[in-house]
Amino acid sequence: MAGASRDQALALLAAANNHGDLAVKLSSLRQAKDILLAVHPSFAAELFPYLVELQSSPETLVRKSLIEAIEEIGLKAMEHSSILVSVLLVFLRDGDSIIAKQSIVSGTNFFCSVLEELALQFHRHGKVERWLEELWVWMVKLKDAVLAIALGPGPFGVKILAMKFLETYVLHFTSDANDFEKSSIEGSGRAFNISWVVGGHPVLDPASLMSDANRIIGVLLTLLQSASSLSGCLTITVVNCLLVLAWHSLGDVLGSGILGIRLSWVWRVDGLWCLVSYNCAIKFGLLTSFSRCSIVGDGYILVIVVDRSGFHFFVLPKILYQPAD
Repeated sequence: MAGASRDQALALLAAANNHGDLAVKLSSLRQAKDILLAVHPSFAAELFPYLVELQSSPETLVRKSLIEAIEEIGLKAMEHSSILVSVLLVFLRDGDSIIAKQSIVSGTNFFCSVLEELALQFHRHGKVERWLEELWVWMVKLKDAVLAIALGPGPFGVKILAMKFLETYVLHFTSDANDFEKSSIEGSGRAFNISWVVGGHPVLDPASLMSDANRIIGVLLTLLQSASSLSGCLTITVVNCLLVLAWHSLGDVLGSGILGIRLSWVWRVDGLWCLVSYNCAIKFGLLTSFSRCSIVGDGYILVIVVDRSGFHFFVLPKILYQPAD
């Protein structure tokens, strides 16, 4: 890193950490981030130890801005980003739900990018560099930490994002038959394909990854079976996660967990009677029937219907609602 840029970045990081004015702290962090993004990743990495010192800032906005900076800088300087990812794991346990939620969001983006880079290296060169293997170990730790959040006590907003992370995790490890070239050209937003690593790698073993994905689905199903002990929002989130997994043709991964299963519960939440009814069948990788989640109250219901064209939301008078058999 050029001497002038290094000195400027150090001064800005010091201001972000020590200045008494919050606006100055945030502005200094943004400017320091811009400098670190502009220089070569190896030069930027020299200042990462100073950047991560901001994790002890008492201001929520500074910590949130730090997470956003870590995501941007870390994805550009991925080879040197292990120290940055470790901060995300610390922030998952932050007492402020804003910080925990931002950590899950940024962690999700990091996870997807690292997984794609792993697969690309293995597909193109038949091997994965050591730094990337070490970074993947951090991603596994991240997944385990987010799973613990989903299963443990905590704010609803954080738990909902944790479940969405698990949904993303499972979606990546499917037995999709599409080859590498087709997946890359389509650019569907889910660039990774488990078929890229067929042939085996100690880090990216398809059988192990798909087994873990199946375990996560089992966790979601277990949560759904205990719906009476969950809040309405959390139960709806679990149902929607399972519907998304079914929608994306995960017949092989879902296995006996979803295929042909019919689940329904009734419970009382905040004075409203709520009904979750789940009845889907998967045939040739497509959702062939609909599923719905209904909240009944004040004579009206919210019905969420999933069919081949996507999700549909309806508010209907209760008298018109015909529950599933």
